[in-house]
Amino acid sequence: MGEEEGDFGDMQDIPETHPENASIQNLFDKFNDVNTEPDDDMERIFDRDVDDDEVICEKEAKVDEDDSVEDGIPAQDSFSDSDNDEDEEAKESSKNGDLIGDSVEGEIIEQHWNFQAVGAVITGATHIRNGLPCQDSLFISSANAKYAVACVADGHGSKSSPYSDEGAKDATRIASEIIVASLDNLTAHKDIWLPKQIEAEWKKAIIERHEKAERDLANPFPYIQYGTTLIALAVLEGLAFALQIGDGNILMVDKSGVVHPILATNEVGEDTESLCLDNAWKHMRTRIVPIDISDAPCMFLISTDGYDKSFVDDAGFLKVGTDYFNRWQENGISSVGDELEGLLRQTSGMGSGDDIALALVVVEKKK
Repeated sequence: MGEEEGDFGDMQDIPETHPENASIQNLFDKFNDVNTEPDDDMERIFDRDVDDDEVICEKEAKVDEDDSVEDGIPAQDSFSDSDNDEDEEAKESSKNGDLIGDSVEGEIIEQHWNFQAVGAVITGATHIRNGLPCQDSLFISSANAKYAVACVADGHGSKSSPYSDEGAKDATRIASEIIVASLDNLTAHKDIWLPKQIEAEWKKAIIERHEKAERDLANPFPYIQYGTTLIALAVLEGLAFALQIGDGNILMVDKSGVVHPILATNEVGEDTESLCLDNAWKHMRTRIVPIDISDAPCMFLISTDGYDKSFVDDAGFLKVGTDYFNRWQENGISSVGDELEGLLRQTSGMGSGDDIALALVVVEKKK
């Protein structure tokens, strides 16, 4: 990508459909008018050209207080589908406190954290025109503003991955469940145990799904048919935890509005790493970011690659983080969440044409 930077990032210049000098701020205004490196033993890299035949309806996913959302569906519904009858998250809803203490002249002054998350997932403009399904998935978990966990995934969508939309949904749900159940031990478990658990539980769910659908079995099992990327983010008192396999982005916006990438991607052209790989856990990159109450307000952003590919350069995409941060400070996170679906549709239409899943997690002092 180039180095040129203007007041706002330029959208990718795609003939006939993409005006120059567009930005997330332009889209806000327009919408309102309308209403760690992987190991060297990676077995395979998969092409991600989309080739499916069913359009899946997408909805905005938004959580403020004590709720979870998967692709716009409340968690109690998503956890009770035919493949998953138990709500694991409920067991962990009171696991983490939200207080820290500062000593002031002999007194302990309690300061309260507040974590909120909003997000949306949309079918890309090109996919809609061509009658192709949405391959992206979003899952958000939050409990009484004590923590926020957000996961996004992008199914490969190639001919060899005909069920990758299902794989993406399983990936975001399972990663969220495992992370929520591990909030007390993220630092100790981040590099081996968590990645191994996510891979194992995802592959177990895929086998069960495949057998229930009475699809052809093969030896070895063809996980590639459900192949997907995954990005997971947990934000709680004292730290943020990030995990990624495949492409996409994780950003932090500090209280001054400066954007900091959290994990580098290992994307090569249109190829990407995948949960369907043997020993996929070895290719998951993780990071712990310490946060202090003095860092608030700050924001984290995770997104699938359809978002950053809608911009002509890195500077344009990174400016999105600052735009969302400023919008949050001006109008509140609920207002930003209400606008996300429309903004992402316009971004896809003027940019990559790809599906987009986006989650924003904000950290502030409880008022």
